Amino acid sequence: MIEVQVEFVGLNELFRGLSNVEEGVSHLRPLWEQFQTEFQSEEKRLFDAAPWEPLSPSYAEQKRRKFGDKPLLRATDVLYKSLTEQGAPEAIRVFDDSSAEFGTSDIVGIFHQLGTGKMPARPVLAEPDEEKYTAIAGDYLAQIVRQAGFR
Repeated sequence: MIEVQVEFVGLNELFRGLSNVEEGVSHLRPLWEQFQTEFQSEEKRLFDAAPWEPLSPSYAEQKRRKFGDKPLLRATDVLYKSLTEQGAPEAIRVFDDSSAEFGTSDIVGIFHQLGTGKMPARPVLAEPDEEKYTAIAGDYLAQIVRQAGFR
């Protein structure tokens, strides 16, 4: 009778590495922080471009007298800072290991985003660059795999 024995070398290391990958992808807070940084950059670019419909001449003059020559949607900068600066008043930043929420709690944001009967919509939320977020997530996953001992 012929007996064959097979020995898998490194199987324990493989399982340990896979366990480390699983651990890494179950704690996504660092990924959400990277997403928030990208979100804030997108918001800064949107506000810098200011692609919105201009104010009516009469309201533009009223705003200029009250706030000076501030850019559109930046009279007090509360909305702008809440969308572009971590820790700003009115900024929403809620992360856990499996989900993230970031944005603004400044009530005027919804009126600008959707418009009103007296005011056209001037969306303050930038259209997300899905390729950029996919690249960030891919880099994050690759880092987890490397840290788990895989090449």
